[in-house]
Amino acid sequence: MRSPSHRSSRPPATAWPLGAGSKALHHPEAMTRFQKLTLATALVTYLVVVMGAITRSTGSGMGCGYEWPLCHGVLPPLGDGPAWIEWFHRLLALTIGFLITAVLVVAVLRHRDRPVVVGSAVVGFILVLIQAQLGQITVVTGNASQWVVAHLATAMLVLAVLTFIAIRVQSPGRFGAGGASQRFTLLSGAAALAVYALLLLGSNVTATGAALIYPDWPLFRGAVLPAFSATPSVAVLQQAQFIHRLAAALVGLLVLASAWVAWRPYRGGGWGPLATRPALLRLTGLALLLFLAEIVVGALQIWTTLTPWAVALHVALGAAIWALLVAASARSYCEARTSVAVPVPGVSAPVVADRGDPA
Repeated sequence: MRSPSHRSSRPPATAWPLGAGSKALHHPEAMTRFQKLTLATALVTYLVVVMGAITRSTGSGMGCGYEWPLCHGVLPPLGDGPAWIEWFHRLLALTIGFLITAVLVVAVLRHRDRPVVVGSAVVGFILVLIQAQLGQITVVTGNASQWVVAHLATAMLVLAVLTFIAIRVQSPGRFGAGGASQRFTLLSGAAALAVYALLLLGSNVTATGAALIYPDWPLFRGAVLPAFSATPSVAVLQQAQFIHRLAAALVGLLVLASAWVAWRPYRGGGWGPLATRPALLRLTGLALLLFLAEIVVGALQIWTTLTPWAVALHVALGAAIWALLVAASARSYCEARTSVAVPVPGVSAPVVADRGDPA
């Protein structure tokens, strides 16, 4: 017979009572039109990132020269593939401008009781303006590496802001004092920031032409550790590739740790019942699976000598992992702030219940 203090491998059903105050936070079907608008804007932002990768990997970055919405004074001819790719990329970017404006207007008119949501919408709008300017600079400078990296960095921030808004709007307008532990929030947030840094390192590797400086993977010209060239210009490229691979291994450990901590409570351990929320486990678990796929695609980039589909897929997976971990961190934060520790019969330690729900 189990003792009363035995910890079940899964949290008891009574540990997660759902009341009226938490219905929106825990039921995706309660999604509002504003959330749908925000997620649609995030999706278009994601598509712009992917199209940007396709544009660069196919050499279409200057397909329309310095003009838009026309290409060389006319719409791109059907036979001009690079021009159409670049034209469609710019069209999607323009669409984001209209969508983020709509997000800002609705946030101000309908969600003034949520200052964080309104403030985030303002930040997102400003970032899109900066993104547009960076896009112009990138074209004018002929896709100079530093501007390509800055362009991607800003796009990732826009994606993160929109993801945060979509999750934050599910929670109460203002949080009360206290709440549950934020350790899982910090862990998943650290993993997200690490992925963001890795994305920028990878963008720099591609933009500077360092992607094939070592033509093999996972070795460095047959060696476990690279031998850097005595020529400074070559050594810089070699170091960039080495740092990217090393960082990928370290970031992978953080992503693994986030998924592990979210999964452990199902085995009777972990950092408290908050991490057993199915949404957090799904988000971090999917991020881990995509990261494993990202490793394979990263190798395929080198093995196929930067085939466009491999380059574009590598960026697409990286952006998806970033968004998933941002979502996990944001959701963990909101759930912790709207939760309190309450005793549950049969569990030795207090578990987390939604603030205001029946214990």
